[in-house]
Amino acid sequence: MKVKKATEKYNLFETMYRAISSFYMWVDQGNSHTIAYGQVLYYDGLCHTGHDELDEIVYKLAICRSFIMSGSVKLSENIKIDVEKAIAKLKLMDLSKYNLTEYEICELNSMIEDFQVTIKNI
Repeated sequence: MKVKKATEKYNLFETMYRAISSFYMWVDQGNSHTIAYGQVLYYDGLCHTGHDELDEIVYKLAICRSFIMSGSVKLSENIKIDVEKAIAKLKLMDLSKYNLTEYEICELNSMIEDFQVTIKNI
């Protein structure tokens, strides 16, 4: 996976937009939400030239938040486990190399909190 240089600015919201756009493209083609989740991670992960560790984690969190906010779609056990692993990985990462703004860090934490609160209430 590609890791961005310390001088490059990571754009959390652009990554979230790419994840959600790709996710709903798969849903619009008739795939279930669970299948679309897998398709996005597979195809964007292999084909997206700027893909790195944080991209993969943000994709998972952004798509999962979309599941949660829709209220009508339940997370599969595999997706729950996948996102929990991504969160654990994120907590070990040195985010300073991504030059995230304070607002982006708050948004990232908010996505994690949304997931954790939802999992506790299921």
